[in-house]
Amino acid sequence: MEAMHKYGVSFELWLQESLQGQAERFLSITKVGDPDLLILYLLPFLSAINRSLFLRMLNGERPYWWIHSSGAYEVVPPLQQFPLTCETGPGSPSGHAMITASVWYIIVWGYVTFIGYSYQVRLVYLLVIADYGGCFKTLHCNSLSTSGFVIGVYFTRFPVEMLRMKHCLALAIVLVTTAFLVYVFMILLGVEPDWSVKMAMKWCQNREWVHLNTTPLNALFRDTGAIIGLGLAVHSRYFLQTLHNMHRDGSEIITALVTFILVQCCACIPRPSQHLGLYYLGTFVQNCCISFGSVALVPYVVKMIWNLNQMPDANAEPKKDLLHHSRRKLTACF
Repeated sequence: MEAMHKYGVSFELWLQESLQGQAERFLSITKVGDPDLLILYLLPFLSAINRSLFLRMLNGERPYWWIHSSGAYEVVPPLQQFPLTCETGPGSPSGHAMITASVWYIIVWGYVTFIGYSYQVRLVYLLVIADYGGCFKTLHCNSLSTSGFVIGVYFTRFPVEMLRMKHCLALAIVLVTTAFLVYVFMILLGVEPDWSVKMAMKWCQNREWVHLNTTPLNALFRDTGAIIGLGLAVHSRYFLQTLHNMHRDGSEIITALVTFILVQCCACIPRPSQHLGLYYLGTFVQNCCISFGSVALVPYVVKMIWNLNQMPDANAEPKKDLLHHSRRKLTACF
């Protein structure tokens, strides 16, 4: 394992030296693998365009602290740190790589028939760059990024067309139970469960780069909240009444914009960082509301208002009304 970490550090040094002067551009590209990007930016537009597409969606050292704590180097390698470097959770496997692979792979797959081969190749390059962005930021070794990418692609193969509330609830229970068992198991082995948080606080060059929303517990509450919200959404009558009645008549644009505004408003609601319990509870409620509102509530409300505005005039000639009805049938999709 130590040899693997040493190889990863050497790869990161080579990567930083080769891309010297391109840090800002490279960091911007790697943000496509941020879990917050999926919830705060992609979700509003995916849920408006095609919500069935949206449904397809251990311990590890991070190089920026491992080079100091391992004792493997007499002279510590000069790895650079960035504002996105100091994540507090364990780095194995790479969560950014899993998010990049699973989410963007699905998006590319869903619209691959509408673009040329050259654009497909460019998108594949983008996935690879975003995958190894964690190496440039010294978040992960290259082996952890690769394993995260493979796991992300693997999870896209799960059939989720029949996803229901019971499945989402079961998944949330499994996540919480697994986290609790790992927590207890680590205590029994004499390992501090928050060891990675302490390592981040100790070896991060700038304390302001250490954020509470990168802790493992926050990720757990974020994911379970999003899963429960998704389960409530697909089980609700709002979702069922709009799933097969979407029209490419402009309403999807309004839905995307309204959903985006709703998500940003939810994200701006402050959470009390002084009280960890309330902070994590706020994370759960926030992501639950975002999932439910984006997938079910907003599309339903927009559809109702849009249909009221599209109601034919009672004094209109029957032929015009029939022509309008035929056009609505022809433009129906989903």
